[in-house]
Amino acid sequence: MAHQCLVLHIFISLFLNEPNMVDITSRQIKSMIGLIKSTNFNEPLEKLIIPPQPAIPGSAGDKSLIQKNFDYFIMAQSRIRTLHVFYFLQAFRSAFGGQWYNLVGQTYPSKWSLIDVSNGAGIDVLVSFLNDPTNVNTPISYNNLLVLLFTIHERIIKAVDNVQPFTHLRWLEKKRPLQALIMNWEVLFHQNHGSSKIITSTRGSLSAKHELKLILPMLALVKMKLEVRLNFAVSSVLQRNWVAMNSDLDRLVYRERKYNVLTTSLPHCRDILELWMHNMETINYDVRETARRTPAFFCCTLFISVILIATYLSHIEKNCLEREITNQELECWFDCQELFSKLETVLSVSIRSSYSEDLTKDFRNKFSDETKVVKKLRELIFQRESCDDALSEGIDMENNQSKLVQINQEIKKGLTESKISMKSIYLGIRILADVPVWPLAMVFAEALKSRAKYIEK
Repeated sequence: MAHQCLVLHIFISLFLNEPNMVDITSRQIKSMIGLIKSTNFNEPLEKLIIPPQPAIPGSAGDKSLIQKNFDYFIMAQSRIRTLHVFYFLQAFRSAFGGQWYNLVGQTYPSKWSLIDVSNGAGIDVLVSFLNDPTNVNTPISYNNLLVLLFTIHERIIKAVDNVQPFTHLRWLEKKRPLQALIMNWEVLFHQNHGSSKIITSTRGSLSAKHELKLILPMLALVKMKLEVRLNFAVSSVLQRNWVAMNSDLDRLVYRERKYNVLTTSLPHCRDILELWMHNMETINYDVRETARRTPAFFCCTLFISVILIATYLSHIEKNCLEREITNQELECWFDCQELFSKLETVLSVSIRSSYSEDLTKDFRNKFSDETKVVKKLRELIFQRESCDDALSEGIDMENNQSKLVQINQEIKKGLTESKISMKSIYLGIRILADVPVWPLAMVFAEALKSRAKYIEK
């Protein structure tokens, strides 16, 4: 079928390691939309083909009728599945890179129904569930929940485009309805036996329900997009423009100083990395299982998580030279360090590729003994807290002020010498090198290496 072949081409092109991937996929998506509209592929099948008569058990010709009904069912379901996959791909393309919507989405508004078939619900009905999830009594499949999640991604793109000129304070007001949509989606997800948080005791659900490996990363990404604007940096990565990528990440650092945008996105970044660890712990480490470890969408969200964490940590390391680091910033630092320790444990049993070794060779011998650094920093925090309490009560002011200056100097030294931002990039490259089945992962690994060189300067 031409539709399925074109969808397969879009999927392959979207995750290829090609500099012109953006242009190729844009043309293919345009072609697919035109093909769907010209062939009425989105219309219910009974409008195009007369359905076979229902088979009556025990009647003459029963077997042939059953076969005809079965063939009709398969044809209808394959159309639904093809449209589902196409919608996922084009929505992910716009959600991840941002350029597709401006280029194609406004030209071809998606007014056609996605899954309006004999006994199914149309996309408009599905979207209405987001407005009032408490009155939804019908079960919703995980595929349809993923459709709803992508519609929220698209709404965020439209909302950001409508805030012109973009200011953070205006965005705080505009994003509230989107936050409500996400919460309503989570209600629907829980009503259909989904869990937005995977822990050790529930990680087996990742193997039982593979859709979770798509849903949960995209849920974390949509929450991230409410806090940080990612499209410019990601588009630069896809075009291999490392200068533009670093420039946009520097703008994120500026917004972090003003509005804590990176701080608020960190929990979602950590959720994605923790999800990856749970996923790795539930599968076989056989090389033949590589393709099943990290789905393509998951791989892309992993890259965003790593580069945002690395940007935040490098900001902390530079900022500590100019001012005192707050206890909240130190707690974020400790959370990241604890996460990296767990990641190292998981990665220690995975197979290292020659490509991974080549990308990470520059990182060797650049990390200090974190165990000693962490222990010392925790002791220093307790000491600083005691000094702050004493100063607030006016006790031994001169001695405590002098002691506080010395403690802060030691904290700065520990943070800068640990180089944990470089370690986050090193681990990110190791993770991405573990999914070579997606050539685009190699582009992400190169982007992380470029970011590491930029941070070192």
